[in-house]
Amino acid sequence: MTKLYYFKNLLLAALLTAIFIFAWSSGGGSPTVETIAFFSIINMFLFPFSRLLLESLALTFTHKEFWKRGLFKETAAKSGLYAMYYLVCFTFAILFSAIYLIYSLIKRFSHAG
Repeated sequence: MTKLYYFKNLLLAALLTAIFIFAWSSGGGSPTVETIAFFSIINMFLFPFSRLLLESLALTFTHKEFWKRGLFKETAAKSGLYAMYYLVCFTFAILFSAIYLIYSLIKRFSHAG
């Protein structure tokens, strides 16, 4: 992962964090809002790793061209697909980042030995 990739995705995650916190805090202050805000901030920093894991996994089984044709053509409908993809990456960032860390360590140690 490059620094540019990380910071570009960090900006997107900051936007998602702001949306999550705003949406949950509009209902009034409660312990639930504080918990959501806490985990949203953690997810913000882990989002780039989560996204990289899903992209790497998808490209393991498909080619980059697959994601640019047919059902995945650049149309207005694909914007909704992007929104769902980013939401999944953001929501499960802690889990996916842990998986990415384990995957990276296994890959590094298998090539080193």
